[in-house]
Amino acid sequence: MSSLSVIVPPRRARVSAIACGGVTALFVAGAVGFLMEAQLSSVERYTASSLCLFMALGVGALALRLGIPRGGIYLDESREAIGLGLTGRHDIWWLERDACQGIVVTEPDPDQTTDLGLFGVVLARSGAPPVLLVETPDPELTKEAARSLEAGLKLPSLEGLPDWQGAATPEDAIGWVRVSRRVALHRLMIAMGSAALGIGGILVSQVASHPIVSIFIAPVALLTGLVLITMPLVKRLGAEELRRSGGRWRYRWRLFGLAWGDRDLPAKGSSWRVRVGEGGGARLELVTDEGEIWLGSGANAHSQITVEDLSRFPKRFLKDPSAG
Repeated sequence: MSSLSVIVPPRRARVSAIACGGVTALFVAGAVGFLMEAQLSSVERYTASSLCLFMALGVGALALRLGIPRGGIYLDESREAIGLGLTGRHDIWWLERDACQGIVVTEPDPDQTTDLGLFGVVLARSGAPPVLLVETPDPELTKEAARSLEAGLKLPSLEGLPDWQGAATPEDAIGWVRVSRRVALHRLMIAMGSAALGIGGILVSQVASHPIVSIFIAPVALLTGLVLITMPLVKRLGAEELRRSGGRWRYRWRLFGLAWGDRDLPAKGSSWRVRVGEGGGARLELVTDEGEIWLGSGANAHSQITVEDLSRFPKRFLKDPSAG
């Protein structure tokens, strides 16, 4: 008898995946049809066929991503572990159940400017930031989800989030995060970016025969493609820098001596949490009264910096009194 229980089954966007798959098939059929169209010149046949193939590449990549089961929550009693599904069936973040203290229902904070008015179901852990599992605007639905998780994971209900830092105290420090390999959605972004660049390039080549379409659509396609390809490239080569100094947090991106995206937020009253985003992986969030800082977006169980590594990152800014 298997000791692995599926508490929340993984989900897939079946209807959207089927729809995108159908559109992909139409574009592939169109590419073949244009190649066999005798009334078109060779240049027109290859141009139209290539345009359809690039469209099929982008939509097909999206169909594959939507069709992969993602998310889910598991309980492995033989290992005494709780699994949080991320981008696929084999991408599961396993947590020791002994380190999981219980389930907490959080309410909106009217004093926080960034609060979206959502109720949350949070998994409290000892010695590590809590994990945000569910967020909804409906308090009753949130409580029902919390009760289901408590029963399925065999964890108690807690009135509030316990202090996971223990006797450690905040200290000034600096740390870097670089989630650069096997990042969630990066392959999809590269595929769709390549498709957009291909479409833009083909339209630019036809500016003489179709000036209106080329002038208005080609720049948008090229810009979209460049953005989609540049983002994974920067993520692979760059690093996120977080510094705590003088009661303030300073966050920025760094790449080859360049720095951008500076944010400066107060450290007083700040807190950490890990947000599980299913198909989009997970991220570490630093929440302050004046805003939030997101670190390591797209991390998963197989990325260069895993979700577990990311969840230990806040300890860089804590001083353990037992260490002297």
